[in-house]
Amino acid sequence: MNTYTKESLFLSQAQSFNFELNAEQILEKALEVGFVVKIDNDLYQVNEDYDEVSQDDIEYQNDTY
Repeated sequence: MNTYTKESLFLSQAQSFNFELNAEQILEKALEVGFVVKIDNDLYQVNEDYDEVSQDDIEYQNDTY
């Protein structure tokens, strides 16, 4: 079971977003797409059934932010 805090999620994923999103934005996106689920105050579990994001989704995210 992999878990993250908002800060540890940011540190592990910021590069994926070219450091253009802050910790709150990355957490919101991770929750929105189902990459993580909240399990406690500032503790999030990785959804083991999560399918990786497609290139189309990445381009959409870049256009959105």
